[in-house]
Amino acid sequence: MPFWNKRQQRERELLERLRRTDEQLEIERQARALQEYEQRKKDRDAMRRRQEIAEREREREDSERREQEEKAARMRMVSPETLRELRELLRTRYELDIKIWNLRKVRKPDRPVVEEKMERSDAVLGEIMNIVQAWDGSESSWAPGEWEQAQEIVRRIEAEGKREWAGNPPWEEN
Repeated sequence: MPFWNKRQQRERELLERLRRTDEQLEIERQARALQEYEQRKKDRDAMRRRQEIAEREREREDSERREQEEKAARMRMVSPETLRELRELLRTRYELDIKIWNLRKVRKPDRPVVEEKMERSDAVLGEIMNIVQAWDGSESSWAPGEWEQAQEIVRRIEAEGKREWAGNPPWEEN
């Protein structure tokens, strides 16, 4: 084979190798572009989900805030509904305290059940205290006889002797 044929053959082989390399590079570029596109899509989806979660959280917090404000307004208003709610809270607190005391000798593995009741009981006591504290300065909303009874209720509720279970469990540590 003459020299120029070998040279042409080598050039063709080099061109073919160059073409294959270019094709391979193009395939790799397209694969990277696809990966980057998919990653951007995942990132956008994740961002959208985070925004949706944040929006739901804001809505929940707003709802809770409005609910608390409405509850505070209801507590400030002396109404039969508020008194019924107070009565139910007192009964609930008493019931929980009796159950907690009856479970005072529970074994350690079963204590989380009692501790949950203790937390609920303390929360109920907090609600009771909030209601009667909201009555402060609302004498004009009461009839004179009712105000005396309300003051007696407040005095009894604020008196010493109510056990707060947090940090003061019914069992003795051994």
